[in-house]
Amino acid sequence: MQIVLRYLPQALIIIALAVIVVIVVRKLPKTAKLEAEFAAQKASEVASGNAPKKKLPKFPILTKVGPGLKVVGRSMTKGGRKLKELVVRGRLKEVLLIAARKRSKKDMVSASKLAAKSSAELTDTEQTILKLLREAEDYARQANWSAAEKVYINVVTVAPKTIEAYLGLGDLYLKQKNWNDAAESYKVALEGDDANVTAWGNLGMALANKSEWVAAVDALQRAARLDPGNAVRQATLGMAYMTIKDYKKAAKAYREAVDHDRENMAHRVELAKAATLAGDKAVAEEMLNTVLARDPLNEQAKSMLGELTAKKDLE
Repeated sequence: MQIVLRYLPQALIIIALAVIVVIVVRKLPKTAKLEAEFAAQKASEVASGNAPKKKLPKFPILTKVGPGLKVVGRSMTKGGRKLKELVVRGRLKEVLLIAARKRSKKDMVSASKLAAKSSAELTDTEQTILKLLREAEDYARQANWSAAEKVYINVVTVAPKTIEAYLGLGDLYLKQKNWNDAAESYKVALEGDDANVTAWGNLGMALANKSEWVAAVDALQRAARLDPGNAVRQATLGMAYMTIKDYKKAAKAYREAVDHDRENMAHRVELAKAATLAGDKAVAEEMLNTVLARDPLNEQAKSMLGELTAKKDLE
């Protein structure tokens, strides 16, 4: 009896394991049968075209902007990963700019050319473009930047390569000191009108305020070449050259500014600064003496001339 009691727990464990094994073995055929039936059902659904379709996630931005964004939506599959990510984030302006760049330059639309057509020659889309541009310009004149921006973006969704829409966006962003969006807007506009001197000049100003001085100089040079008689553009170019420490080119640009606006004493002072740093002290003295002859109380000119005279005496 003691022997039986001693080995009873082990016997009970063995019996329990045996019962579990029997249950599992009995269930296996049913499980295999169910799996086979499920696989056959799925194959039948696929063959008949009745298989349930997976629902694709909706991007919130596509339901907010309206039918105009269909242009962007169609481009999403070709636009690459970046465009898709921007749509998900809801950064509408960047999406539109990227979408616009993916169209060829031949698609660029000039509102001035459209305005030259008779109303009978204009398509419905072209008439919509002109109407929206006039509306945006009215808002801009009233300094209602938010309303103007919405209308310009609406133009871009209808016709992604409308030059004036990007020029308008660039102008209002520049006035709001939104340098990034201003620069991007002008770049797109210049793809369709690379002779637009105002766009080059404003692009240069936006890039300068972003401290992208090399690119700013390039844009300002283009503006200066297109409009060489504009003293302000030459002075702005001179400022850019001063920032990148190209003093000889700065002096040359300021000289152009002085030649085209001889009454502007500020240009002469800046030329004196650039000439001094470029080592041309004679030009610096000439400019400062001229300024003081016109304005004897000009403290900046007196101080600069005093420093030049002191250095000359030491030499």
